[in-house]
Amino acid sequence: EAAQAAMNAASGSEIDGRPIKIDFATERSPRPQRSPQVNNPPSNTLFVANLSFEANQRQVEDAFRPYNVRGVRLMTDRETGRPRGFAYAEFANVEDAQAALQAMNGADISGRSLRLDFAQSERRSPQARTPQGPKNPPSNTLFIGGLSYSASEDMIRQAFSNCGEIKSVRLMVDAQGQAKGFGYIEFPTVEAAQAAMALNGAAIDGRTVRLDFAEARQERPARSPVAPAEGPKNPPSEKLFVGQLD
Repeated sequence: EAAQAAMNAASGSEIDGRPIKIDFATERSPRPQRSPQVNNPPSNTLFVANLSFEANQRQVEDAFRPYNVRGVRLMTDRETGRPRGFAYAEFANVEDAQAALQAMNGADISGRSLRLDFAQSERRSPQARTPQGPKNPPSNTLFIGGLSYSASEDMIRQAFSNCGEIKSVRLMVDAQGQAKGFGYIEFPTVEAAQAAMALNGAAIDGRTVRLDFAEARQERPARSPVAPAEGPKNPPSEKLFVGQLD
């Protein structure tokens, strides 16, 4: 009734010298929800595309948290560290990833609509599934690759708890603090690291890890002794030159 009264009152009136036309607006029919276009077979990891460069890891994790997300990795340029506009979100199982895909495809994060798909699984031959032996000479430190992005130092120590004392565990991260999927485990002796190589191909946090001996760091050559300082060569002044500051 209010709309009818307003139309009767304003019909034929002018605004800025021009007559206006009034009619009832037709109701828009709800737009049918588009089904996500999925190109890859289901897996527990989603490929998240069309991310805003302003989006951070916490925003993406919070968006997927209702679907039991285990970790999110924002991809960045190796040289500049700038975001590349896509990420990978790992879930507890395939069912959770499917639910997130159905609910979050097209969702808005930082002003951009997400495009989701299942992440491509690596196609490996039967030979490639068998862990290869070490390529580097034995050392007391193991390289551990293929780690889940959500793997923690405690998980690594627990997995290698039967291998004796562990001096240190270092999980590598990028400039933004995101896990890079590999790390290093240091043992007291070379023999202990060799024994731990038996875990090559073991599963940690749902991922098959690969082990190798870490290459020994090359020590910097010792500097030559600094020659005794010579006396001043220039005439006295109120300013001093200070050299060899390294």
